[in-house]
Order: sequence, then C-alpha cells, then structure tokens
Amino acid sequence: MTTALRQTLLVQEDGVIEIHSPELLPGVWAEVIVLMESPSETVPSLTSLIGAAQGGFANVEHIDNFIRGEREP
Repeated sequence: MTTALRQTLLVQEDGVIEIHSPELLPGVWAEVIVLMESPSETVPSLTSLIGAAQGGFANVEHIDNFIRGEREP
C-alpha cells in the first residue's frame, strides 16, 4: 500500500530540503517529488480582471459604445 505525506517547507541554503515526520520509518524506500512555486508568478489583482471576461466591459465608454451598436440597425 502506498501512503502519501504532504508537507510545505522552505528550501534552505544550497538547495537543501529536510523532511521530518513520525510517519517516515527507517529503512523504508520513499519517492520524493518536489513542486516549486515560481517566484515570478504573481496573483492578478481583482481590478485587473474587470472587463477581461467575455461580455464584460472595461469602462463606461465601452458600455455606451456597445449599447449604441445594439440600437443602430
């Protein structure tokens, strides 16, 4: 049976990662997969999403233009 252990930890100097857990038994083989967050990855602000979705409008001028276009034959 495979058991999963998930921990979030900080990479130390020289790229060292230490995992301590009572679930880790001496002599047992373990596979380690490291998933890292990209330091350049930023979460977009909510205001940057305004008008980004289909049917959304970035400002009042875009709304007025859309309504005028719908009224004109």
